[in-house]
Amino acid sequence: MIKKIELKNFRIHKNLNIKINKPIILIEGNNGIGKTSILESIYFISTTKSHKTNNEKDIIRKDQEFTSVLVETNDYKLGITLSKKGKHLTVNEVTKKKVSQYIGYLKVVMFSPEDLNLIKGSPQERRFFMDAELSQSDLEYLELLIKYNKILKQRNILLKKIKVDDDFIMLDILGNQLFDLTIKIREKRIDFLNQLNCILLNNQKDKNFLIELEYKHHLDNKKLLEHYLNKQNNDILHKTTQVGAHKDDFIVNLNHQLAKTYASQGQIRLIVIHIKTAILNLINQQGNDNVVLLLDDVLSELDEENQKEMIRMLLNMKQVFITSAVPLGIHEENIQIINMEDI
Repeated sequence: MIKKIELKNFRIHKNLNIKINKPIILIEGNNGIGKTSILESIYFISTTKSHKTNNEKDIIRKDQEFTSVLVETNDYKLGITLSKKGKHLTVNEVTKKKVSQYIGYLKVVMFSPEDLNLIKGSPQERRFFMDAELSQSDLEYLELLIKYNKILKQRNILLKKIKVDDDFIMLDILGNQLFDLTIKIREKRIDFLNQLNCILLNNQKDKNFLIELEYKHHLDNKKLLEHYLNKQNNDILHKTTQVGAHKDDFIVNLNHQLAKTYASQGQIRLIVIHIKTAILNLINQQGNDNVVLLLDDVLSELDEENQKEMIRMLLNMKQVFITSAVPLGIHEENIQIINMEDI
């Protein structure tokens, strides 16, 4: 698993080097000192995305031109450099020109305060969740998504230029391509949610806490094709593609009711933990048992007894990174404690 982390100009870290020698790594320190940024860097080098921001330039240290992350595992050396020119990806110091050639060398599952937006956040946040989790384990899905976003960008550029009395031939071609890709993307997303639902049901010990994920689309497949071929004027008027995979969503139900409306804050947190655990189980079922688990400020909200119980559960994991703003007073042979003030 991860043996070394090197950060340059990542968030507040100018230069940070950490050597890892235990399966559980507890990162302690006051708020604002950069604990979460370490977890964010691991997530970034795994998925090429930040879990905290859609504007990737935010992770570059203020007044700097670039940021770089290097992670050394038992098997690979993974590197990402992000600058105004874009991203440079390497595996064992060999450049990977495509994201699809890079994703999959290091798999992670992350729990963070932002994950509560899975329930109460925007459709965009839930789509990001589906895309990020699916892309780690299904490279075909990643390729579909890359193609879809490329064609979507082309169609939106055309929509900003075209007039309602112009020829729609190119618009129709791009619309047909988006439709075909949307069908395939939807199938994979629905299958992913169904697999999670099966795991959630099997893992559910409390029969009064039934979690179910349900895919939602603005238009079904038939109406979607009709829109692309016969309602181009609406998209021309708005100068953007209004329907497709980039507008789909999913909802979370608790006991057959919409969790967003009916679940308490405590229930929402528990729902998210169950969903993330189901993802971890799904990755393991696919034969990828070397998954790094990232827990951002999760233990500090538990009482001492539940903290110890969770640590006992985590001892079975291959590798876990945990952040905490307060010393937890946990001392186990398999735990490496990193105090941010000491590095």
